[in-house]
Amino acid sequence: FLVSESNKAEDLLEAVKTELLESEKVSLLLLSGPAGSGKSTFVRHLEVYLETEYVEQTRGERGELVLVKVSLPTLKNPMADLFHEALAHGYGLREAQIHELRDLARAGAVRLIFLLDAYDELPSHCLFKNLYMSNNLEQYRAPSEEGTAPPAYPKVIITTRTELLSRDPEYARAFVPMEMDHTARSSVK
Repeated sequence: FLVSESNKAEDLLEAVKTELLESEKVSLLLLSGPAGSGKSTFVRHLEVYLETEYVEQTRGERGELVLVKVSLPTLKNPMADLFHEALAHGYGLREAQIHELRDLARAGAVRLIFLLDAYDELPSHCLFKNLYMSNNLEQYRAPSEEGTAPPAYPKVIITTRTELLSRDPEYARAFVPMEMDHTARSSVK
């Protein structure tokens, strides 16, 4: 997605709103593009939108919104400790506060949105590993009502360069949330 006069970041923002944020089924968005294509610019637009308009539009719905922005290359253990490490080091939260936030998410009192930036800059041993599954991110959602699908929170947005994805034709498996069944996994494009 190249941001230009004819291809504005707002068009992509509208797509993210309808395809991810308003969806009860979709919980993960992979935002990829070549170096210099506008991913970082778009992420700044998205952050502002989430922290202002989206918070106001959804106030009182399904709990308070909490945006957890994570620069993946800065983490010591991105494969297993993403939530704790991002909150402790990136936001300065204490252990008790981190546990309280997790419990609030599980109770449905907060809706988490993880913005995981720079997947392509992770150490090579972490590439093409599924962060959603290895960090057990589905544990940060409220339980579903009996007979209904699980809630589509937390939402996870991962940014990466397209060049990385071209290395592996099966790259989608590294980004599919755990709850998707095998059939759904094979249909991810």
